[in-house]
Amino acid sequence: AGARAQSKPHSPLPTPPPARDGCDACWWPPSNLTCYDGGEMLPNPGASPFAFHFLGPQNGKNFITLGRRCSSALPRAFTIELWVYVPTECDTHQARLPLVSRFNARLRQVAPGADADAYNDFGLELYDASGRAPASSDTVLRFWMGGGGVTAATAFGIDVRAPSTFPRDRWVHVAAAVVSSERGNPHFAMLYIDGELVAQQNWRAGARRQYLSRDTISVGYHQAGERAYYLVGVVDDLRLWGVPRTRDDVVALAHTVLRGDEAGLVALYRFDEPGALIVDSHIVDADAVAADLNLGPHHGYSLDPHYTLGSPLTLHHYVQGVSGFAVELELRAVDLVPTPDDGDGFVYMITSLPEHARLFDPDDPKMEPWTEIDLGARGRRPPKVLHLVCDADYTGIDTFCYAARRANETHCWSMSAGVDIECVPHVEPTCDPARYRTDEHPDSPYEECCPPLVPDACGVCGGDNSTCTCNDYKSYTKAERDCVLFAHLLNRTMVRVEHVVNTLVDTLDALAASRAPPALARSLLAAVDAHMGG
Repeated sequence: AGARAQSKPHSPLPTPPPARDGCDACWWPPSNLTCYDGGEMLPNPGASPFAFHFLGPQNGKNFITLGRRCSSALPRAFTIELWVYVPTECDTHQARLPLVSRFNARLRQVAPGADADAYNDFGLELYDASGRAPASSDTVLRFWMGGGGVTAATAFGIDVRAPSTFPRDRWVHVAAAVVSSERGNPHFAMLYIDGELVAQQNWRAGARRQYLSRDTISVGYHQAGERAYYLVGVVDDLRLWGVPRTRDDVVALAHTVLRGDEAGLVALYRFDEPGALIVDSHIVDADAVAADLNLGPHHGYSLDPHYTLGSPLTLHHYVQGVSGFAVELELRAVDLVPTPDDGDGFVYMITSLPEHARLFDPDDPKMEPWTEIDLGARGRRPPKVLHLVCDADYTGIDTFCYAARRANETHCWSMSAGVDIECVPHVEPTCDPARYRTDEHPDSPYEECCPPLVPDACGVCGGDNSTCTCNDYKSYTKAERDCVLFAHLLNRTMVRVEHVVNTLVDTLDALAASRAPPALARSLLAAVDAHMGG
C-alpha cells in the first residue's frame, strides 16, 4: 500500500482561489445563507470542513469565550487572523458586529461623554460610524485599542479603519497586527483584508494603554459599558499570533491548514468539532501530548455552539509526493446531515486532473490512470483511497479537484475541493559522520551509514510519502507509461497464444497415442516444436 499523504504548508494560491478545470472559485456558504439558517446542506470535501455560526441578538446570542490562560499568553505585539462570512440580510439594529475583543465585563459606569471602550483593551469588528445597522453601506472593518481618555483625541490609542465597505455574502480573510516596543508598549497597528494592507496607524499621543490580560477574550461578542453587541455570521480558522505579521506573512498561510506548531502561534481554533461546547485550540503542546490529552493549552468554550460548513480554507489541502513514486491519498467529505464517513457514506467524482501527475485506483490490476473521459458525474467513480504519482521528470506544484455527494442520493453534488500536490525530487543518500559508529564516535547507536536515510527498496531516500509499490509503476512519464501498459497487453496476448499452442500440443500427443496415422502426428509435432524453438 502507498504511504499516507501528509498535509504540508507552502505558498498558497491567490485569494480567492481561481476557477480551474472543475475547481469552483466560490465556496460555502451558498448565496442563500441567511442570518439564521445555513442554506442548502451539501457535503463538504475539504481539509478543515466546519465553521462556527453566530446567530446574533435575536436568535440565541451565542458566542465563544477564550480562557484567561490564552489571554495572558497573548503578548502586546500580536496578530489576529480569521475567515468571516456576513450575509447581507442581517439587520440586527446594531452599529457594530464584533469579531474578536478583550474588554472589562465588570465595567458599567463611565465618565459623562466618554466612550466605554476607551477603558477596554482592543476590538476587531465591523463598524458603522453612522450609527445605523451594519447592513448599511457605511460598514467597515475596524480595529481599536483603548486609550483611557475622555476626549475623542485620547479615547483610543489606535482606531484604524478600512477605507471601503466590507464585502458581504462571501468569505473574507481579515487580520489585525499590532507592533510594540521592546518594553511591550503598542505603538503601531496594521489592518488586512484578503491579504492586502488596507489601513495602518501610529499610537495617538496622549492616549494611555489599557492592559486587561487578566480578562478573557471573546469571539462574536463585545460589551461596552451597558451595551452588548453580538455577531451575525460565520467565523472559521481563528488564529492568534504572538508576533506582528506582515502582508507576506498573512498571504503565505491564509489558505493553509496549520499543523499547530508554527513559530509564534499562540492559539489556533479550526472549529471542526461540530456540537462541541469546548472549542479546542489545536496547538501542539508537549505536556498535553504526554498526558494523552485532546485539548490544546488555550481552549475556549461556548454555551450554545452552532456549526456550519467551512471557509475557503477547505478549498485546498496539500500533500507532498516524491516524483515518480505512488502516494496514497484519501478523499474526504463531511456533512451536517448525519452521514457515516466509512467509505459507504459518500460517493466521489474527479472533476479535474493534475497536469503533471496521474491518478490510479490501487486495486486496479490494469493500472489505468484517470483520463478526461473519466471526469464528472457520468465518469468513473474513484475509491476513497487513490494512488497519485507525480511524473518522474516534474517537480513543483500541481492540482486536481474532486466533489462528493451522499451515497443514498443520485444528484446534489458538492462544490469541488482541490488537492494541491507538491512534487519533490527524491533525496540522494548522504552521510553525516557524527551519525554512525567510527573510531571518533564509538558510542553511536548506528553501525552503518545513516540508517534513517538509507534508500528503501524502491531506491527512494528520505521520501516519507514514497511507497514500495514502485515495481507496479515502473516508469512515470506519459509515453513510458503507455509503453508499459502496451507491454503488459502484449504479455497477456502471448500468454493466450502459448495456451492455445499447449492445447494443440496436448491434442497432437493424444492423436499420436491413438489410431491416427503416425506420420501425420509426427509431422505436426515437429512443426509445432520448430515454431516454439524446441
